[in-house]
Amino acid sequence: MAANTGIIEGQDLLVYVAGTAIAHSTTCTLSPTVETRDRVTKDTGKWKTKKAGMLDWEVTAEALAMYGAGNYHTLLAAMITRADVTIKFAGRDASVDPTNDNFTTEQTGDTYYEGPGIITQLPQTAPNNADATFTITITGNGELETKTAT
Repeated sequence: MAANTGIIEGQDLLVYVAGTAIAHSTTCTLSPTVETRDRVTKDTGKWKTKKAGMLDWEVTAEALAMYGAGNYHTLLAAMITRADVTIKFAGRDASVDPTNDNFTTEQTGDTYYEGPGIITQLPQTAPNNADATFTITITGNGELETKTAT
């Protein structure tokens, strides 16, 4: 199939940790950043000039907490080991039922992002008479690669 076109719907993008989508995700954010440093000399006048420095990235996601594997408990276990996890910020897996009109699945040619990261925050919130939720923050620990779905 051809790559998707048009506006990307928010519900179509997911964060995958170690190949598994964060279950019942309600929102996710990819935040690439670049450090800058001042490059000011006697010749630059009153305006600062900048030089691009090191690149960094972070992924956050919010989700509904659930019983069973594949959610908060699995992610907490990964955090406790303090090992890198591979993240993928991508469209929905094409094996998901494509007849569901609430989302569009990833197609060959779609762009996604992947890289190693460390789970740095994992707060869980359990309000009275409401769904329990959690937020995960994964800080990049190396290159965030741009890839193409095959």
